Amino acid sequence: MGKIKEFLLSKKGKIIAVCAAAVILIAIGILIAVILGKKGYRSIAVEDVKGNVNVVGEKNNGQAYIGERLYSGDDVSVLSESELTLCMDNDKYLYAGEDTHFVIESVSSKKESRIKILLDQGSELNELTQKLGINDTYDVDTPNATMSVRGTVFRVTVYYGDDGFVYTLVEVTEGVVNVKLKTTDGVYNGTEKDLHAGESALIRANEEISEFVTFKDGETVLMLDYDSLPKDGNARVEALIKKSIEDNHVHSFGEWIIVKDATCGEDGEKKRVCECGEEETETVKATGEHTWEEVIDSDPTCAEDGHKHQECSVCGAKQSDEIIEATGKHTWGNWTTVKNPTCTEEGSEKHVCSVCQKEETRTVAKLEHNWTDWGDNTASCENGGTMTRVCRDCGEKESMSTGPLGHRWERTGRSYYNQAGAIGGTGPDTMEYEEKCSICGKTQWVSVPIN
Repeated sequence: MGKIKEFLLSKKGKIIAVCAAAVILIAIGILIAVILGKKGYRSIAVEDVKGNVNVVGEKNNGQAYIGERLYSGDDVSVLSESELTLCMDNDKYLYAGEDTHFVIESVSSKKESRIKILLDQGSELNELTQKLGINDTYDVDTPNATMSVRGTVFRVTVYYGDDGFVYTLVEVTEGVVNVKLKTTDGVYNGTEKDLHAGESALIRANEEISEFVTFKDGETVLMLDYDSLPKDGNARVEALIKKSIEDNHVHSFGEWIIVKDATCGEDGEKKRVCECGEEETETVKATGEHTWEEVIDSDPTCAEDGHKHQECSVCGAKQSDEIIEATGKHTWGNWTTVKNPTCTEEGSEKHVCSVCQKEETRTVAKLEHNWTDWGDNTASCENGGTMTRVCRDCGEKESMSTGPLGHRWERTGRSYYNQAGAIGGTGPDTMEYEEKCSICGKTQWVSVPIN
């Protein structure tokens, strides 16, 4: 032990001791640096990754992995169904959802840490667990705004609308976020607003304008109801854009359309529709004017009066009970035979009213006699006579006078030539013929001149 102490007190020993101490101090320094480096001190590192996340930069080019260090200028793409968590300076966290793209700009040293997230697509959550140092900054820059914080938790979502505007939704959970507006070509317009915990704002911009989107009554700062909004950032922006349009929409209604006609006793309804689909309805007061129609309660008959009244065909109201006088006109059925007529007596028939049962009768004329043919004629060739016939049903007889029958001459075959001049006559010569009646037998001569 004495020799060691003596060696250390020597010149050579002193030199060796100083060198050893220097080596130990350097080793301790290196060890501290390594330890602090592992904790992420003034660094940006991948703390967690799910799915596919691509990193492109001077030192990185490929799929992100846990523990990977990122650097200023690194381009990060979180693909579909993927997530990324970054830890910066061991007290700042960035949680990026699917379909998100951003570039990191950072300056980091022991004296200062300046970080800017250039977010141009998707949605990411920022959580600063400690307030920033006096020389530290943390900004999120989108195409139409820059969000600056000291110590807070806030989400930023970038959405490209079909209307040609770029939308940025800023949602503050803790702390305060200062929002400065700019057009998409990078020109700040001097509009800025501080958003506090629980507040949100939607920004829209193109190359000409950048503005806070207004909601009902011109409000730009919202306290969002997350129970009624979609969880996905883009879907939430779409819902807020729709809400803004609805809140600021000035209705332009079309013509009134009758939905239900007003009647004499009941109100009707009409509506008109805006081009946005909003409907407006109004009551159409009852007209109070009945539509009267005649209703027959009972038809009059031949013997009894009928009844009728006026009734509204719409509401059923009644008025004016009236009597319809009896018609006096029977509704007769078919004639039926009471007594059949004969050739010697008249018959009868009747019909009955189907309403009052009144009967009416009438006479049926006697029938014609059913005569036999006329009997023998008593007339002769030269004298008149009679003929008789008898009714087959009643036996009545009827006679009829007839004239003479007239002879029915026939030549007998006897004849002679009469030469009138031969016997001193003056007439022409004739041919004489004998004729006999075939009925009575009487005969006569007939002269036929001969030329």
